[in-house]
Amino acid sequence: MAWFQPERYRRVLSFSGSFTSLQNPGGDLYNNLLRTTMPLKPIRTAMTAGTNDLLAPRWTQANETMGAALGAAGYHYRYILISGGTHDQASSRPWVAELMTWLWRGYPISGPTR
Repeated sequence: MAWFQPERYRRVLSFSGSFTSLQNPGGDLYNNLLRTTMPLKPIRTAMTAGTNDLLAPRWTQANETMGAALGAAGYHYRYILISGGTHDQASSRPWVAELMTWLWRGYPISGPTR
């Protein structure tokens, strides 16, 4: 959604992203889009993948390729490879607070004060 509607979705938190071709092609196309689309979109991405993710090492490598594409294109991103991590919420849970803080750093605080 962030890629197609960056005016609405600017922060991306991805746990074991589907950046591989599944039954229908698509997820594996983003790394090329990232490297060739200008100007950059206002997107910041935090992502994790585990070394024991789905179809290891294919799924993990697809996430590493996506992280490399984000970096090569000049996007702000953070990628954490979780040693022994699998394709479940428990693997990424210890990283949620750190990644959310990183995603929203520098964001202006607004709203009522107490």
